[in-house]
Amino acid sequence: MRKGFLTLIFALSVASGLQAQCDGCKQVTAEVIDYCYQEADFSNRCVQFTEDAATFYYLDYNRAQGNVMKLALPAELAKPDNTYLNSLDPDKKLNLSAVDLSLMEHAIARWREMEALRKWDRAIMDDGMQQRPSGLAYKPIIVGKGKLPVRGKKVNVHYTGYLESGEKFESSLDRRQTLQFALGLGQVIKGWDEGLSIMTVGSRYLLRIPPALGYGAAGAGEGDIPPNATLYFDIQLISAE
Repeated sequence: MRKGFLTLIFALSVASGLQAQCDGCKQVTAEVIDYCYQEADFSNRCVQFTEDAATFYYLDYNRAQGNVMKLALPAELAKPDNTYLNSLDPDKKLNLSAVDLSLMEHAIARWREMEALRKWDRAIMDDGMQQRPSGLAYKPIIVGKGKLPVRGKKVNVHYTGYLESGEKFESSLDRRQTLQFALGLGQVIKGWDEGLSIMTVGSRYLLRIPPALGYGAAGAGEGDIPPNATLYFDIQLISAE
């Protein structure tokens, strides 16, 4: 993407730092963490998946030593099975419990559901989308437990934008920086203002934005976004004032 493209289109200010997407789960690596998984009953444990989809980190804050583990993620695994899970600790040196393995199993299964974005499987992506009267369509990937954002107040987000073809045209994850702007004041495209207004903090949604709520007949970015383009955004609401 051309330098200055995002500023031209969104007029956004940059917020430093990359944040993990789990409440209370500290990021343990400088690598891009693309998805973080926790369960309410085990808030002291979490699973962090790296952007390259090759490895993941398992964190257990109850462990006196070795509370952060970096483990390999199989390239092709529709559903994690016992053979794979048991192979993570063949010598029993990691002391993985049944709870540990269960959390990993659930996390990997959820991660694979999100692979539709990486593989650009439109059928899976569009399945279950809800459409609002404006034409905006949305699909929760993660529903956060935080508050709804307030119009006129700043929100802090991570996002990746795609054309209908699956071509990625912009991503805050690539820059390892979140973005801030005031919600509902026209500082971003209408589809963002509307979509984020229904997301609670900690949520991650897939938005399908029609041209009327995007860049319309003009397009944007010196041709990077063509006229009358329908756009997809994978957007995460990190925080809100």
